[in-house]
Amino acid sequence: MFGHTHQPATALIIKLRSNRQVTVVNDGAFQRLISPAVLDRIAKDKAETARRIRSASRRRTSPCYSAVLIRTGNVQKIELDNWKMKESDSSGAWVDICDPACGRIAEACKSRQ
Repeated sequence: MFGHTHQPATALIIKLRSNRQVTVVNDGAFQRLISPAVLDRIAKDKAETARRIRSASRRRTSPCYSAVLIRTGNVQKIELDNWKMKESDSSGAWVDICDPACGRIAEACKSRQ
């Protein structure tokens, strides 16, 4: 599993020469992520200083955190989802990686639009 690349990517199965296969999944980063559209809006507002952009970006980004879930049981299932939870909430929820409230920044979301 890869992380901290800032770009979540769905599972990729790689077949090895030993006839084994490996599933590679990239969760992006378990931190708030910003979509290109929101970043562009922030950058175009020339009145904001770099310090104000950093402090404001937390308020402007969705409280979504990408993660890889590996479920075991009779059938192993690997999912790339977002954990959505504001700091002020007492609980959160798992939502689809392409949930509109989370910015749809994963590569997989581009093919779904």
